[in-house]
Amino acid sequence: MTWPWHSLTTGKGDTLTVPTTAQSPYGIVATGVEVARFEGNSKLNSCTDWS
Repeated sequence: MTWPWHSLTTGKGDTLTVPTTAQSPYGIVATGVEVARFEGNSKLNSCTDWS
């Protein structure tokens, strides 16, 4: 399952906390995050990390 993009436009060093309602009757075995730079609606680049 994926969630919609959330934006942080206040600059380098700031953080964004987004609450989640993720749940599974089988347990959650991994979580991931993708961080990207956008110009308008165009994704310029991104990176992901999973744990």
